Amino acid sequence: MVKTVIITHDDLDGVGAAALYLRGKGLKPYEVLIGFSKPHQIVEKLKKALKEEPEVIAVMDLGLNKDIVDEVVNIISSSNVVIEWFDHHVWDKNWIRKLESVNVRLYVDNSTCATGVVAKYLGLNDEFSLKLVGVICAIDLWRWDNPLAPFMYRIGMWVDEKQESLLKLVAFFASGKLWDKDFDEIVEEYVNKELKNYKKIDRIVEVMDIDDCRVVLAVKYWDGPPHRSLLAQYLIARYNADVAIILRPWGGISLRSRTVDVRSIALELGGGGHPRASGAPLNASWLRKIFARIYPRILYGPVKRRVVAAIMKTGCKYIGGEGESQGDYT
Repeated sequence: MVKTVIITHDDLDGVGAAALYLRGKGLKPYEVLIGFSKPHQIVEKLKKALKEEPEVIAVMDLGLNKDIVDEVVNIISSSNVVIEWFDHHVWDKNWIRKLESVNVRLYVDNSTCATGVVAKYLGLNDEFSLKLVGVICAIDLWRWDNPLAPFMYRIGMWVDEKQESLLKLVAFFASGKLWDKDFDEIVEEYVNKELKNYKKIDRIVEVMDIDDCRVVLAVKYWDGPPHRSLLAQYLIARYNADVAIILRPWGGISLRSRTVDVRSIALELGGGGHPRASGAPLNASWLRKIFARIYPRILYGPVKRRVVAAIMKTGCKYIGGEGESQGDYT
């Protein structure tokens, strides 16, 4: 029986947070059970973790949304397991009160990435931890103020959603290593694929003007690079848009913006996230998802109606400042 279970986001920030948690607690990767999750999977991941009967469950880089918060509270309240929750997404004050009422040790800090939250609250000030926080926050907060960030970003995308590769990267960081010579070839190969696949998206783009907000809609119907955050930046620049919405047939809806609060839109769509990077469920039939691989536009009909309704309800809320996360939030 394992004493500690880690549930963390299946992206680079989730990996970094898990690695620093291991270092901060003096644990080895083989001593814990690590599970990777997307935000909408947190309920099933918590249920699965509790079946292991651990002493501690540590949740990292995973926020909540209004549709699951009560279920999460009910699951936690029925257990005596210690829950530690490290996150940097935007939390409703009511959600915080509900989790704290069932004795969750909640560490929410919007000023840094999740890796930084773990480092801060576990008191990790060593040179390696600070370097890891620096490069991952540069990526996840979309600051790009670290010279290693563009290269590490591609490593994160390369391991994205590959359970075995994610675990290896956690162990690699936990050992105090930041870069490996084999990463050079991975980055070169990934960038070549990125450049090739940018050409696919322009054929299926739709642009809508809603409530003084220009929205560009696209379907990422292929697997692999470029990542949706980079794709969104490309679409916003190319089509002079305020918001980019990217649909993934077997994933969800990704919302990105430089100037508009897309989290408020995502909440109306049943999701959540950051002001500049959020996500929501796709809610399309399996038949549409299958045909979307061949005819991507088949997803537009129902999604366009939902998006228009959400923006008309929330309005196009403009935000200022820099440094909000554009990381992997659905």
